[in-house]
Amino acid sequence: MVFLITGPDTYRARRKLRELKDKFLKEVDPSGLNIHTVIGPTLTVEGVRHHLESQPLLARRRFVIFENVLSPKKKEVIEALVAALEREGNRKEGEDNIAIFFEDDEPTAKNKLHSWLIKHAHLLRFAALQGHELAAWTEDEWRRRGRQIDKRAMRRLLASTGNDLWQLSGEIKKIDAYLEAGAIVDEKTVILIAKEPFDDNIFAFTDAVLNGDLKKSAPMLMEHLEREMAPQQLVALLEKQLRVLLLLAEAPAGRMPPTLPGIHPYMVRKLWPLAKQYSTARLKKIYADLGQVDVDLKSSAGDAKTLLLTFLTSCSKVS
Repeated sequence: MVFLITGPDTYRARRKLRELKDKFLKEVDPSGLNIHTVIGPTLTVEGVRHHLESQPLLARRRFVIFENVLSPKKKEVIEALVAALEREGNRKEGEDNIAIFFEDDEPTAKNKLHSWLIKHAHLLRFAALQGHELAAWTEDEWRRRGRQIDKRAMRRLLASTGNDLWQLSGEIKKIDAYLEAGAIVDEKTVILIAKEPFDDNIFAFTDAVLNGDLKKSAPMLMEHLEREMAPQQLVALLEKQLRVLLLLAEAPAGRMPPTLPGIHPYMVRKLWPLAKQYSTARLKKIYADLGQVDVDLKSSAGDAKTLLLTFLTSCSKVS
């Protein structure tokens, strides 16, 4: 039995690998003596023969994980792997070895082994979660822990982590450990526990958006997306800053920024100089337009990059 596990979402990919491994330990070899992991650069022809063709120890099959072996390798190693996998297909069902090919990034350059795996292996691709799928996954994680999360808390949590499931799962564990058993996850708890993502570039981006400076805001948008910031996370950060700006715009004039409950002082200090530069009407119009972008992203009503660029263009036309 052969699996190819790959995709940019390495958290879910690693979880699936762990599930398969745990199943093998439970059903085939509780001792774990027949579980082996091979790292790509170290694999040799002799290693292929040892892991796939030698007899298992006190069990009916082996469980072999080949990590990142699809990148360019010696032709003889690729040939040996394909030949060994072909022979595995002739074994009696239940006595064939379990071979897991785990790739952090599926290679763009294809070879004979990759072609064989695409045709014959159980293919498990884990794409990065977005929108409704990301929210549903997060809700499932809370249910696994016997908890519920309210909508405002969900929004705040995903604004902090985006679709980085390694970070998201870490924040979920911290919040879960903090709360009493059965307590609902609310926004106040997320604000208290979850790490706040501060990046000075996001404040400069907000200024360019509010100023309607398309020549600055468009390249900055591309830069944030190229740094693998999820579109929904970027929108959530912008929305949060606009809400803070609206609060600051209505605050009494003064030399020092006010204290806003639930808002990090650093964010208040960074946005305070911008609050008096733009009219409340302009801030509200851009905030409303951004809200529509958020709705469209969640409903998959268009390409994320196109939606965001259209939003930036509309900001340049707000009077």
